[in-house]
Amino acid sequence: MSKFAFAAIYKTYLIREEFSVQDDNLSWEVIKGPKSFKIPVQGASAFPKGYETVIMGSDEFVLNDLDFYLVIKAETDEENPFKARIECENLINKGIAIVSASEGSEFFVDRVYYGWIYENKNIIAGGWVKMVDKTLEEKSLIEALKRFDVDLGEEERFELVAKFYSKSLEYKPSEEKYILLWTAMEIFPMENTSHIQPLIDFLSGLLSRPSPLVKEKLDLGKLYGYRTKLIHDGKFDIPPEIKGDVFTKVENIVIEIIRSMIGLPYSGSLEKYFD
Repeated sequence: MSKFAFAAIYKTYLIREEFSVQDDNLSWEVIKGPKSFKIPVQGASAFPKGYETVIMGSDEFVLNDLDFYLVIKAETDEENPFKARIECENLINKGIAIVSASEGSEFFVDRVYYGWIYENKNIIAGGWVKMVDKTLEEKSLIEALKRFDVDLGEEERFELVAKFYSKSLEYKPSEEKYILLWTAMEIFPMENTSHIQPLIDFLSGLLSRPSPLVKEKLDLGKLYGYRTKLIHDGKFDIPPEIKGDVFTKVENIVIEIIRSMIGLPYSGSLEKYFD
């Protein structure tokens, strides 16, 4: 059966010779540039509705200089791209943790690539794509940026919420993204507590609906349960068929919180859950 390859590549000045080590489905290879890899490339993650484009293509990833690189490559024969990525990431993450604990973490601080690579003409790839209703125009951007002049009251708290939300946008739906979004909510409106009741009450006021109804319709207990199970039990078991909706819902909740903090009205992004 064909195997698919996922790689983490690090530039390093701490290894000065080429070598390779194979450990089951995980290989470690030190190479010296120049070197190229054929990789899948996703055109973008968000498109306006009705826009036609190639979502996934391929390209050459080139290490141009003569420096040394550590290539950690995991292989799998799993054909589901999302399950395959999890399997490969787990192998790489465990390897990095073990080597860091034994030899030091400095070999892994300058990552230059992380993703699928073509291996013997075999390739697997998966991605998240979002179709949106609007595009950004100069006039609307100028209007939005006027909110910089709004008196936010707790400026430091808003800056932290903005920091974790902005950081979450760097990730596709994943454990990292989920934790970053929940951290933003724990900064506000869940400050000074680990309970979700302040979040429920805040959304109740925002949506003008009773707290028990808001908790039920938005499934806030279950959403918080995913976060708690991830942090305390090391499990992130959102069913694949609802994963996209779960992340959209959590991100919309954070957006509505931010809108409220900067004086914008509720946008209605959560109304579909009450239909």
